[in-house]
Amino acid sequence: MRAIISILLSFTTLLALGQSKKEQIESLQKTLQETRNTYESHIKRLGDNILELSNQRDSLDKKQISCVIKLNEIQQENTSYAAKLNKVQKENISYVDQLNKVQKENTSYVDQLNKIQQELKRKNDSINQLQLELKALTSNNLANETSESTSALSKADFLNNYVVNHQPLNNNTFSFQLAKIITYDGRFNKGIPSILDKDNFYITYIPEGKNITVETAKTLVSKKPISLLNSRMPQIEVLKNKLVTIKYKNGDEESLLYNYKSTKNTANEQRRITLASETTGPYQSKDIVWAICEINGESYIHLSHSQLKRLKIPLDGDIDKVDYTYRVTYDNGGFDSRSSYTDLDKLPYSSGGGRMECRTKEQLWLTLKKNNWVDVDKKIDARNCTYLFKLVENE
Repeated sequence: MRAIISILLSFTTLLALGQSKKEQIESLQKTLQETRNTYESHIKRLGDNILELSNQRDSLDKKQISCVIKLNEIQQENTSYAAKLNKVQKENISYVDQLNKVQKENTSYVDQLNKIQQELKRKNDSINQLQLELKALTSNNLANETSESTSALSKADFLNNYVVNHQPLNNNTFSFQLAKIITYDGRFNKGIPSILDKDNFYITYIPEGKNITVETAKTLVSKKPISLLNSRMPQIEVLKNKLVTIKYKNGDEESLLYNYKSTKNTANEQRRITLASETTGPYQSKDIVWAICEINGESYIHLSHSQLKRLKIPLDGDIDKVDYTYRVTYDNGGFDSRSSYTDLDKLPYSSGGGRMECRTKEQLWLTLKKNNWVDVDKKIDARNCTYLFKLVENE
């Protein structure tokens, strides 16, 4: 409207200036064209603004939709959390109820425990009183009972009776019975001794005559009770308290002269049995000396490993060494038997050098059973032990 008014004013002005019609028309057309251009430019800007506003509106619509979706999700999560919270609150109420119940029960148990402890104290007091009364009743005749017990033991045990009531032996036959074994923690006779009952041990055994070229350690070695050692001990015959005959298990016999001697000193009474050999001369003596020791009122024959060897007991001290004999044949047809040894873990043994067969010698190893201080069965070096025997008189 403003543009039209401007055109009319321009036209009126042209008339007033006295321009010709042609000039007036041309001027008016020019003004109209400029006005049109202005409008078209303005319309274009309006269109661009409208397009931009439309795009902004679309973007805002999308953001609004996304916000609505997220709001729905948040509302759903909030609903889920509210349900979980409600469940947890209910569980918490249940746990509180249980805790209250447990606390009540605990209070009850504490009361019961206090009553039991009081009752236990009363009973302990009663036991202590009874023990004092018992001690008072038995103190007067304790010495007599001990004497009677020792006397009964002496009557039942030859060696106990012999060292107390020494009587001449006329025609007696004895067997050895192993009772205890003394082991040493460290060097033999230098370490701390442990006196163990025979039942804490067993014998690891290899029989005689097995061919070690075909035997394995598993098939060759077996376990035997410790009583096997008793069966290998010789019998002892004493005639007229003077002549002793040792009868070995292989059939051999040996005669010796019997002598019992007791030596007193300030510490104790040393007793020993000496069996004198008729063999004389330097390095030829085969005398046997058996010391008699006393432990807790019991008397024992005290034998070392070398003394067992003297009695032909094959108790081996070289752990896991297998002794064997083999036969060597010569080109002239002659042969020779020799002795050797090999490691147990090398079986079966591969013979060579003309050895046809390798046959075992009988061997006994001492093995300690597992106990509170030893986790597994353990072979003991028999050379580092002392053996305590009883003498059992044969009927």
